[in-house]
Amino acid sequence: MRFTFLFRIFGLIIGSLVCVGGVYAQLPGSDGTGATLPSMAPVLSRALPAVVNIAVTQTNTRAAPPLSRWGYAPYYRRAPRPTPRTNNLGSGVIIDAKQGHILTCYHVVKQADTIAVTLHDGRKLNASIIGTDTDSDIAVLKIDADNLESLPIANSDAVRVGDFVLAIGSPFGLNQSVTSGIVSALGRSGLGFDGYENFIQTDAPINPGNSGGALINLQGELIGLNSGILTPGSGNVGIGFAVPSNTAAAIAHQLTRHGEVKRTLLGLLSDDIAIEEDKHLGLESDSGAQIIAVLPGSPAARAGLRSGDIVISLNQHDIRDASDLEQSISLLNSGDRVVFNLMRSGIPTQRRLIIDRQRPHQLYGEEINALLTGTVLRQRPYLPTRSLNRSRVDVVSVAPFSAAAHFGLRPGDGIVSVNNRVINNLADIKSAATKTAAVLDLELHRGNRSLQLTLRR
Repeated sequence: MRFTFLFRIFGLIIGSLVCVGGVYAQLPGSDGTGATLPSMAPVLSRALPAVVNIAVTQTNTRAAPPLSRWGYAPYYRRAPRPTPRTNNLGSGVIIDAKQGHILTCYHVVKQADTIAVTLHDGRKLNASIIGTDTDSDIAVLKIDADNLESLPIANSDAVRVGDFVLAIGSPFGLNQSVTSGIVSALGRSGLGFDGYENFIQTDAPINPGNSGGALINLQGELIGLNSGILTPGSGNVGIGFAVPSNTAAAIAHQLTRHGEVKRTLLGLLSDDIAIEEDKHLGLESDSGAQIIAVLPGSPAARAGLRSGDIVISLNQHDIRDASDLEQSISLLNSGDRVVFNLMRSGIPTQRRLIIDRQRPHQLYGEEINALLTGTVLRQRPYLPTRSLNRSRVDVVSVAPFSAAAHFGLRPGDGIVSVNNRVINNLADIKSAATKTAAVLDLELHRGNRSLQLTLRR
């Protein structure tokens, strides 16, 4: 009786929520006593056709992804195979039905030779990549098909902790699977993921294969792109993460327009505010980000930003923490005018600047040392906030059968030091790994762990 009563109360609460604001969900049927029962079927009838399954065929072995970035992680850990294979790696969301654009996670289609998309109605189509962005883990695909349905995109800044959500995707290859839950937290960071971290956390069950799928609200709108889980194993324990829709949409816009993300250079390093410093800094709360370093000659330096300044808002967007500030900066475009509201020594102040574009720096390994032949290295195009990943130079690609591949270097590895010298940029690598060096001792950041790797002639 007690559980029946609680279920009816829960049904009434859900019913009240879905009735407010003209939500698509309705309350059909009853339990035989006259009490109405909630159903998400009307919401899903509109959302499901916009969510697709993505399968990737790959001939080159890819590196094992970190546990927090997965499609079918167990398959990646098998020994390399010389023949092509197909894995049901994840999901995607149609965001432009007319153009056939599909939003998904970069790690789902990374190093794909062919990409097959299965639609809600069973049609199977080949897809091409329009553009990818490793730092945000976003990719945009294109298919040629008629009668597609897209998913409307909500303002993720309006999402609140406690909001009911639905996760749609293809866990373990089970197409069009739906789970439900709530928003557990916002702005989640410090997880050790590669790239930017500013996630929506949810307890809606997310499993391998959900990557790139939709996290929607009860209006049937996209609020996040399911990206990963935190788990001691390979299954769900109720801690899932999604890229906010505002971030995903902004990155997708650049990818569809330019084929790449044209990142900007602001030139500052920030950190979260320690709780014990709130009163000392004249703050009413612990929201905001503290600038701890400013790059000389950068737009931030020219605008008069200083180490110790507290960033309260950026272009009227309230800054929660350092990760939120980094994410907000990453979405700016070259030429954008930016207004910073700051607290400096307890006094409110404002600074304005115009963003410069930061051009990516890449270098071929053979320009450094023969042991690195076949690799492409990239200097990170931004100053990261506090992170478990201390690397400033990433391995973009490693040619199969190269010496670097033989010794275990993988795409996505972050180079922390070379021959006991800390690496801050590509010039440091050229200095530490001279052309005549016969041994390269590398300290790497891979996924969520650090490791040592030695390359020898």
